[in-house]
Amino acid sequence: MVFNPKEIDQLQFNRVFRDTLKENFDGLSNEIIDLDKKNKATEARLTSVILNPTGGGNPEVVAARMSREGEEYPTLYAHLTAMERGILDNRAIIQELSEYIGRLKQKINIDEPVQRYFYVDGNWGFDENDGSSTFSAFKTIQKAIDSIPQETTGGEITIFIADDTYNEDVVILAKKGANIKIVGNQDVPTNVKINSLYVENTTAYLNISGMEAITTTKHGFHYERSTYVNTNNCVTTRDKKASGMNGIYYSVSSGVVTGCTVSNNASGIIANFNSRITVEANNTGSNNTYGITSARSTLHKYNNNTVTGTSKNEYWYAGGLITNGGII
Repeated sequence: MVFNPKEIDQLQFNRVFRDTLKENFDGLSNEIIDLDKKNKATEARLTSVILNPTGGGNPEVVAARMSREGEEYPTLYAHLTAMERGILDNRAIIQELSEYIGRLKQKINIDEPVQRYFYVDGNWGFDENDGSSTFSAFKTIQKAIDSIPQETTGGEITIFIADDTYNEDVVILAKKGANIKIVGNQDVPTNVKINSLYVENTTAYLNISGMEAITTTKHGFHYERSTYVNTNNCVTTRDKKASGMNGIYYSVSSGVVTGCTVSNNASGIIANFNSRITVEANNTGSNNTYGITSARSTLHKYNNNTVTGTSKNEYWYAGGLITNGGII
């Protein structure tokens, strides 16, 4: 495949083009309205012209032969004919442009939801590739993330990550629109290692699965001000506990945690600052200071979780709430 550097930004271009089209249509509609007003003004001017002024003289008023732009026509009829012809010409141009833009919009399918796949292979990939197949995979996860448009009209984007150790602190910022899946090794998540993963200001639906965060200096999986982030079959087990560093940390965010292993953290799983999360099923972990924590937040958990802490298995403070049962 020949690499086309414009392909990656095509969806972003489509969104900008769509917005530009709307502005153009609004402008054309306003122009039609203005022309109609001008036509009505012309007709009103015609009916108010004094053709036979008292006392004789030229039956046409000179001012009526003068255009708004200052051009003088030999007769009132010539002036009115020119104005009507201009209106008709402009309307024809507007119609032609509207039809052309409509055909172009349909041609590039700018309103179609996105459906794309990216592949990452730390051993065989190159970030100079287009990432569209296992044979043209990116080398880094961050390159795949950065290849996702900031905003789409919907659909789904999936990133498949091959087994390897990726020396990356992966960052996802302000993604909107499409559902985004980041898929490592669902069966053996420790085969896909990253340093950490950080998500901020993202309203796209995120599903993170099948990877291990091995950082010793940051939260393993950290979500800030993000609408809905699922964490499935992920691992964050530190060799050495770091003060204040948590395994899976939601802050002003919501989501579901399922089948994760979180050990040797300050809190294995924590909901903080008005977060709302569900610790759904089969989450395990040990030697955390606190197993599951809720601070100023609501955390709902199933009973079949065994995330333990050396101080407390469950810890809530500052109005935090931990409830048991089904999904909220």
